Amino acid sequence: MAAELGEQLLEDGGHFELSPMYHSIILEDVLDVLNAANAWPGALQQTARNQLSDSARKMLDWLSCMCHPDDEISLFNDSAFGISPRPQLLYNYAASLGIPLP
Repeated sequence: MAAELGEQLLEDGGHFELSPMYHSIILEDVLDVLNAANAWPGALQQTARNQLSDSARKMLDWLSCMCHPDDEISLFNDSAFGISPRPQLLYNYAASLGIPLP
């Protein structure tokens, strides 16, 4: 998992394809894994949980920089509306998992 996160995410937390839409999809996946880890304690080592949480925080920050004031993603690099979860849904999901928002 650590190797794949390192491959998929850039230092600033953005997905390597630099598409806010793809980024949002991957962010939701990261949050889903954290949610599953909360539901099944011990299923994921603490170091992996920490890495996922750190990645989610960076990804949330990057996403917030790539949104317009209307809370929609920027239409860069294959992005389109209606494919990925809206940013506010991801912020709410992260908050429900105890991940601080940017």
